[in-house]
Amino acid sequence: RADVAYSVVRNVMDELVAAACDASDGVPIGLTGGVSYNSAIESMFVDTVKSYGHVPVRHENVPNGDGGISVGQAAIALRRIQ
Repeated sequence: RADVAYSVVRNVMDELVAAACDASDGVPIGLTGGVSYNSAIESMFVDTVKSYGHVPVRHENVPNGDGGISVGQAAIALRRIQ
């Protein structure tokens, strides 16, 4: 079961990263949301992006998941009221 689960995640990751790299036009590629809290998936993402010769982006100042969404919502609201 573990091998099947890994294979599914690996194949989905490969396809998503390939699509992102094709569309990126040189823009760094990031992983966000709740899934980025999963260290195995994040490590797989970083390795895959690097294998395409692109730069992976990770969260540093804004939290993953809902915390990051809240920061974005606050930034948009602030911009609209100014």
